[in-house]
Amino acid sequence: MEFSNLPKTKKEAIAQFSVYYYTGLPCKWGHIDKRQTTNATCCECLRAKKEYHKEYRKRNKKELAAKKHQYYLNNIDAIKLKNAAYQNSNRKEKRIRDKKYYYENRTGLLQKSKKYRMKNKDKLAKIAAVYYLENRDVILEKGRQNNKIWYSKNKTKRSKYIKRWRKRNRGKTNAYTAHRRASIKNATPLWSEVTKINIIYEKCIELNKKWNTTFQVDHIIPILSPQVCGLHCWDNLQLLEASLNNKKNNKIS
Repeated sequence: MEFSNLPKTKKEAIAQFSVYYYTGLPCKWGHIDKRQTTNATCCECLRAKKEYHKEYRKRNKKELAAKKHQYYLNNIDAIKLKNAAYQNSNRKEKRIRDKKYYYENRTGLLQKSKKYRMKNKDKLAKIAAVYYLENRDVILEKGRQNNKIWYSKNKTKRSKYIKRWRKRNRGKTNAYTAHRRASIKNATPLWSEVTKINIIYEKCIELNKKWNTTFQVDHIIPILSPQVCGLHCWDNLQLLEASLNNKKNNKIS
């Protein structure tokens, strides 16, 4: 190796702000190599030490993992506090570092994640089920809010998707339409005041055109609810904004 450009002594290296220096003399273990300015350690010794520790960790992998885990259990509160303090004080740097690492190792990380999910499918399903039961209301409300935001931003896209779905699934669409039509027919009493019912449907269309709203005619007590069957009559109809009507579905609100 060529070290002629390095300082000859530690004193010269400090004066020149050099990280290494080279004396040309062997260290106590017989290596002739450059040395670190900070502690005069031979670089060949450092490499040998690094290799030794690597082999040691490889030979004693299980014992070291058990020891590390036990240390974590014994000091779990202190470790969590230390980690939280570090993350709070280095949040931006950590986010940038994690993002950089992810994009540099994306393929490997995705494969590793997929492999882990396949190996621990039942375990992850149980964790997800417990989490859902403990946070059901929050999850459902968050889902409704996200759906509402998405619907408002993608009205045209959603409308096209629904049209495509109905075209591809004519059988299901026709079956549902026929079922609902029959349910309305069966739920319409003789005293239902058909004229008033027609008026509320016409007013709904008129208001939507005039004010650019999304009102729908809703049955207060649903006619297709599994708990109860409402009537298709004037007293059981109301105008309801589309998102609220979809949220209500066939439930009694």
